[in-house]
Amino acid sequence: MSAKKRRLFSFLTNKPPQRYFAVMQFCFLLSTLVFVLYVLFRLLSDFSFPLSVSELTPTAVQLILTELFRSISLKVMIIFAIAFAINVLMGLIFYNRVGGPLVRVRNVLNMIAKGELPQGPIRFRKGDLTTEFAPVLNEMIGSLRHGYAGFPKDKS
Repeated sequence: MSAKKRRLFSFLTNKPPQRYFAVMQFCFLLSTLVFVLYVLFRLLSDFSFPLSVSELTPTAVQLILTELFRSISLKVMIIFAIAFAINVLMGLIFYNRVGGPLVRVRNVLNMIAKGELPQGPIRFRKGDLTTEFAPVLNEMIGSLRHGYAGFPKDKS
């Protein structure tokens, strides 16, 4: 049973990029919900009956409540549409910060597969989240350079 649990929750690696993304999503969701609550309370506090309670007819109350519901629904939909767009942009930025170094590693490995070694050390952009690949990749390239230096040149 524990093997199934491990496989089921194997995506929870608790690495820094995953923690960063989870905290970022939590904070964004929390701020969106707080803003929605603020808008709702603001609309409800502005809601008042134009006449005294004794003079209101059921039809008038229904019209007032219908208008309030439409106003709240529209504003909440707009807030969530904007929040969705911002969330997509944040996800793309996060993906770029995680995926960018992986593309760089793939390009370097393709160069090595063709028999070429990159000139100079491999560096990632400032702010990338998977920078631990750079030192390992540089060490591998250094070992390959050292190994190539021991091989005689092919003089065919």
